[in-house]
Amino acid sequence: MTIIDVLQLERSKVFTVKPRQEVSVDLSLKKVPAVPDTKLTGQVIGHCLPIAEATVKVLDRNHHPIDHTITDSQGNFSFLKVLPAGNYYVIATADNYKTSMEYRISLKIGDPLSVIIELKPDCFLNLGTIYGTVRDDIGNKLSDAKIIIQKYNNSGKIAAITTSNTDGEYLVYGLKPGKYWISAIKDGYSFYKRAFFDIKPKDIIVMNLFLYEIIACRNGTISGQILYKEQPVSHAIVALYRIVEDNHILIQLKEANSDGVYLFADITPGEYLIKSKHEGLEKTNSVNVN
Repeated sequence: MTIIDVLQLERSKVFTVKPRQEVSVDLSLKKVPAVPDTKLTGQVIGHCLPIAEATVKVLDRNHHPIDHTITDSQGNFSFLKVLPAGNYYVIATADNYKTSMEYRISLKIGDPLSVIIELKPDCFLNLGTIYGTVRDDIGNKLSDAKIIIQKYNNSGKIAAITTSNTDGEYLVYGLKPGKYWISAIKDGYSFYKRAFFDIKPKDIIVMNLFLYEIIACRNGTISGQILYKEQPVSHAIVALYRIVEDNHILIQLKEANSDGVYLFADITPGEYLIKSKHEGLEKTNSVNVN
């Protein structure tokens, strides 16, 4: 006779017994789930040849993972009495092969099912990958930087362009074996020197890139228009004041153009105030005094 579980093993919570204390511990046992009487078998092939050590995975209809297995030396796989009856997707993959298409299956109790899964070669099999992070000179991650990869012997030919994500990360795959230059650009930053790398088939290279902030680009500009009764004031005097505590410190004067437009450049970060006025010359009559 074979010993089998009828009610499965359960446990209580951890408890403490104090001196002369009477403790009561109840347990509610659960029935052992019935073993599903289903059978799914099959073979994974590529170019009509079996693929050993391929991974075969079963998903439910919401693409949630259920179970997986590995094929044997003849590409065979099996799920015996582990999957309840129902509808599933089956997919597979292997080294140097793409992920297969989804195979939609329906398992029934007492009704074995066999599936042949075909894999196609990975088109990136003999190509390389480079990835890394773009940072500034103090280590902050930089998003939206353009990463440019150029041929080593023909720097005018761009092999790839990508953009760093919000974490400063970039990834370029599918590079043909060979030598390349890599650089990065971002508004307000300079790249010290483009870097060289030599990629071989199946290589995965990590290369972090650093950009240096251009100090002049850190500063801002202030512009606007001077109006009087909604009409431009030509050649008005515009004064720029820096606010220091409660004081207004005059730092620049500009004359607006004929359209009343003014522009202050290379303004360092801080608090400012604009003041404006328009001056003219008063005409006077000549008077002779005897």
